[in-house]
Amino acid sequence: ALDIARQRARRRGLEDKITWVRASLLDLPDSGLGPFDYINCSGVLHHLDSPADGLAALTSVLKDDGALGLMLYGRYGRTGVYQMQQLMRLINHGEHRSRAMVENTKEVLASLPNTNWLKRTPTLIGEKDQLDDAEIFDIFLHAKDRPYSVLEVYDLLDRENLHLVEFLYEERAMYDYQFAFRGEGLQRQVARLPRRYQQAAAELFWGTLDRHKFWASRHTDTTADARDPQNVPVFSKLAESIGMPESIVTTVNSSSLVWRPSIDARHGMTISFNLELNDVNRQLVRLIDGRHTMGEIVRTITSGADSPTADENVWNLCCETLESLRKFDFVVLHHESVPGIDKL
Repeated sequence: ALDIARQRARRRGLEDKITWVRASLLDLPDSGLGPFDYINCSGVLHHLDSPADGLAALTSVLKDDGALGLMLYGRYGRTGVYQMQQLMRLINHGEHRSRAMVENTKEVLASLPNTNWLKRTPTLIGEKDQLDDAEIFDIFLHAKDRPYSVLEVYDLLDRENLHLVEFLYEERAMYDYQFAFRGEGLQRQVARLPRRYQQAAAELFWGTLDRHKFWASRHTDTTADARDPQNVPVFSKLAESIGMPESIVTTVNSSSLVWRPSIDARHGMTISFNLELNDVNRQLVRLIDGRHTMGEIVRTITSGADSPTADENVWNLCCETLESLRKFDFVVLHHESVPGIDKL
């Protein structure tokens, strides 16, 4: 793993800017390292004897105002994997040779009936005949693999007094009850629940969330505020990779009244939403260039307005639009004092 990380850093010209350490995550509290502004830990905690101890070790070297980026396996979305793991434990009972265990697994995968849960969710692991031996071992034969539901993720964070800031990227919509439950009555019912239970209901509704990727921090006010006049909106790399800036700019420059993007989510699912266009958000979109601050954008839009309430109305409309775009990380915000950030 360390060699692969070095190769990736080398390709980006970063190898000499990184301090490389080979040690156990659990040794962090006494390592003399840190404290850190940001810690990324993807696909590690759920393979430990005690994920809670692993998270405690990470938190011990996190700055008070720092953040964590975490990924944990999802309990319900990996149902087929865990049934397969249990099956292979039965078949491989008494077998200790890794090669033989992998070959047994390959044979079972090739003969699964259509009634098997893994076979019924083919997008869960991709093409089974394209998995290499290491991937087969990691997915189906790993001795330690502890999955989490949304509520279990919150419980884990609660133990370290951490706050779940947001789930990541396009899958964030999969945790939003408004995308899951479209009827007004159901939406009103779910809206009464605390946020974590709303997200838990959405997880159970979709049934496909096989991993939870999210940011966590000690504080509840860590999300950039669109109302801060010194924050700069910018189209993200994610948005650019799927052509969203061109799509929305083309739409606002046309006579269309609504922008209707679609986003490909995991397991062949598509998320769609409507953004109603008006004079304010048409101008907002045109002014998002990674240089103009929110204060400058609002002043540009309100210049020449006669109404004393125009400024507040523009702020409200801009924030509503940015909230819709930020749900998918199409637009991100950074403070103008942070140098060298053009695309996040």
